[in-house]
Amino acid sequence: TYTEGDQRDPKVVALAGGGFMVVGEHYYLNPVTSLTEYGVFAQGFDDAGTKVGAQIEVQYMSNGTYYYVNYVDLLATPDGGFIVMWQSLALMNGGDSYDVIAQRFDKGGTALDEPFFISEDVTGSQYSPVGAALYDGRLFFGWRTLNGSIYSMKQRWFHSNGVASTGEQTAAQFVAPNHRSGSAAALGDGRVVHAWYNDGQDGDGYGVFAQILNPLEGVPFTDEYLVNEYTTSTQTGPAIAGSVDGGLKISWHSSGQDGDSYGVVGRCAYADGSAATSEALANLTTAGSQYLSDVAIAED
Repeated sequence: TYTEGDQRDPKVVALAGGGFMVVGEHYYLNPVTSLTEYGVFAQGFDDAGTKVGAQIEVQYMSNGTYYYVNYVDLLATPDGGFIVMWQSLALMNGGDSYDVIAQRFDKGGTALDEPFFISEDVTGSQYSPVGAALYDGRLFFGWRTLNGSIYSMKQRWFHSNGVASTGEQTAAQFVAPNHRSGSAAALGDGRVVHAWYNDGQDGDGYGVFAQILNPLEGVPFTDEYLVNEYTTSTQTGPAIAGSVDGGLKISWHSSGQDGDSYGVVGRCAYADGSAATSEALANLTTAGSQYLSDVAIAED
């Protein structure tokens, strides 16, 4: 609905009970106030793609409390609602740089509470939140944190009402300075898979790694493991979807694997994380770059 300025980085999720929700960022230089304004907006649609209700103003901020709102994502909850996540330079909560923030909404787009901070540690910077909702309504969030010159992966569990049930936990076991966030998904049997990419761990450039967690709030079901078979150059940007049998599908983009710059690659895994298929190239067009993939599983 909003057309002034830039609308970018859309994300979409199917809602429990039907329909889907789209969320994205809005960036606008107000010519009257000369302030740069940042917003997070959402719009609901029915199964036929018709808009449902008015555009939802998740957050709309100008220079003041929040700055540089980006890396927006969302997840669907079992009750038909949804949660929007983002990072922003929020000079609040005692923080000194970027924070990762989330807010809960019902299916009609009404906010159920105020935005809440995902991370427990507010020193340094927190970036790129991802999340998943379990079948019982509990919530999982992962993100990337920077303290000093070291990036690492963190995760934390919340009750369905947005109240934290654990402190934050370190996700990646491999100690390296440049972990980057990727994706998270709930599996059909109640577990969660958390994926990220990291520099130097697979022997050449970035590689994609994942870990499956038990539903007991962070108890690992697997160690972190390498997802990509092709390890030459760079593999980044994992996206995950969980299936009803507890397995998962994962995609990412890989440099040079399709013969010309980046291509999109994917594979399937069993419920224990072991490979069910070899990785396969998704894109037919190989000229130039294909990247920023996503993955979903059809109910049939």
